[in-house]
Amino acid sequence: VVLGGGVFGCATAHYLSKEGVKVTIVERDAVGSHASGFAYGGLGADRTNCPMALVAQEGWRLHNEFASDLLEETGVDIQFRYRPSLSLAFTEGETINLKNGLTLAKEERSDRSLWLSREEALDIEPRLSKDIVGALYNPNGADLEPYRLMLALTQAAEKFGATIRHGEVIGLKRRQGII
Repeated sequence: VVLGGGVFGCATAHYLSKEGVKVTIVERDAVGSHASGFAYGGLGADRTNCPMALVAQEGWRLHNEFASDLLEETGVDIQFRYRPSLSLAFTEGETINLKNGLTLAKEERSDRSLWLSREEALDIEPRLSKDIVGALYNPNGADLEPYRLMLALTQAAEKFGATIRHGEVIGLKRRQGII
């Protein structure tokens, strides 16, 4: 049982059902009806030097796979496209964190990201806040259409046998030593 029909729940159901596991998604509302289906679908392997960077990098890898796999499995184009991005620094602490992550990325992955001064960042995007200190330019960013991603994940999970039930989970009962 997967609780919640957002991107994490539907991706989990997709992978499990694809491996032959019987999966039921329980969603209170409609699948993908909250942030997972409507937020900006910006992607990019995190270039900061923090614990979540490895999670973000794995997410980047998975979305690259989704772009082709889900189209093949469902015919739904998630509109994945490569597009550069800027990570903005407004404080000295943010600047240090982004620069440390940039150094790490260059050493480990031959990354092509660059540190930009305030003026260089504003040359790229003049609508940025004038309060920025600088920015990390990532030429390897991407985005996708989140609603289409949710539709494709749901269809793929169902194609491999997952079911979706609508309702609110109010607890779990243990049966034969299994929750």
